[in-house]
Amino acid sequence: MYTIHSLWQLLAYTRYYIKDFGKLTGRLQMMSEIHNRGPISCTMGCTPGFDLNYTSGIYREHGEYPPNHIVSVTGWDWDEETKTEYWIVRNSWGEAWGEMGWFRVVTSLFNGGRGDQFNVGIERECYFADPDVSNLN
Repeated sequence: MYTIHSLWQLLAYTRYYIKDFGKLTGRLQMMSEIHNRGPISCTMGCTPGFDLNYTSGIYREHGEYPPNHIVSVTGWDWDEETKTEYWIVRNSWGEAWGEMGWFRVVTSLFNGGRGDQFNVGIERECYFADPDVSNLN
């Protein structure tokens, strides 16, 4: 006889371990970590303007916003037309939101180096984790 526990019970699974982790702040630390080890997780201040109005383009919104959302920053690029450096970011709201679930936001270089006032705090608190793949079951 099957019970709910026997139907959904995981009998074998892979355990993942972290060999290194840490906190990052600022554009240069973020770029270094992304370049060397890949995507990082960053907090940001998700505003109504961002949540409801962003559909595409390089986002910027002036203000100081407390962190209330976490996203994955995967890289950066330069828009030649607008002469703007921006972060490439994956959101968690699905493909119907933004640019197929992704968005771009200015780096702190924006507005003469004052871009941290326009990028919803995305450079203030980021984290990385380096998985240990030497002991996978």
